[in-house]
Amino acid sequence: MAHNDVVGPTQTSASPSASPAASAASAGSGADQRTVANDPATSATSAVASSLTASPWDIEFELAREVIYHRGRQAWFDGLQRTFLFTNIVLGTAAVSAYFPAQISGIVIAVCSALTLAMKLPEQARFHGERVQRYCEMAERLTDTFNTETAAALRKEMLRLSATEPAPHRAVNMQAYNEALVSCKRDAAFKRVVTPLQFFFRHLWRFDRADFPQVGTADAADPQRAA
Repeated sequence: MAHNDVVGPTQTSASPSASPAASAASAGSGADQRTVANDPATSATSAVASSLTASPWDIEFELAREVIYHRGRQAWFDGLQRTFLFTNIVLGTAAVSAYFPAQISGIVIAVCSALTLAMKLPEQARFHGERVQRYCEMAERLTDTFNTETAAALRKEMLRLSATEPAPHRAVNMQAYNEALVSCKRDAAFKRVVTPLQFFFRHLWRFDRADFPQVGTADAADPQRAA
């Protein structure tokens, strides 16, 4: 998937990358000595496409963001599916039908069932779950052999995966980026601002034109900035 809202972090610069997997698997290997770049790109899983370098530090951060991003999307689709299923079961019982008009219950059940099918909730949850597993396996490989050769091979693999992933939800991606900074022990000064509105609708709206300024900048303090 192509999720590069911020360029991958490097050992010498200060710019964020775009992936949630490696941080979860290799955050404890000297990462506190690294800083991140502050030059944003435009995706979460596609952070791969933003920078063509093969530094193991960059790949570690990108994989971490990928894992966090896909895990968040998987949890949301799973939660939505379970909510719809619970609603259908409850409204279909005889006890509840005594308190709710049959027509209203029937409409709610029909809407929940239609949304489950139209949004392909089981397939979406399974897709993101498989991506989490894939990126965790890649992070494990990087942890076993933390060098530029492994990083280059993983970079190619991530680029191939990015071609099969849908456009990212950028607010979810930026949340994953911020969490990856913490997980990989990078400089927290490079965190990006996600407004309450963006956070609340992060799984429903892609925010393609939204601005996610760096914390502490003038843009971050501007209430009129793009949402």
